Amino acid sequence: KFTVQGLRALALQAGFQPGQVWVDPQKLFSLHWLRAPL
Repeated sequence: KFTVQGLRALALQAGFQPGQVWVDPQKLFSLHWLRAPL
């Protein structure tokens, strides 16, 4: 399980560009938009 900030940091380390994040009202789940480098 990751925090929003933790997953964004992991994505950056892997070479992805983090975009928008959607979180459910109870903050149990999140959906992350990540862009791959071209």
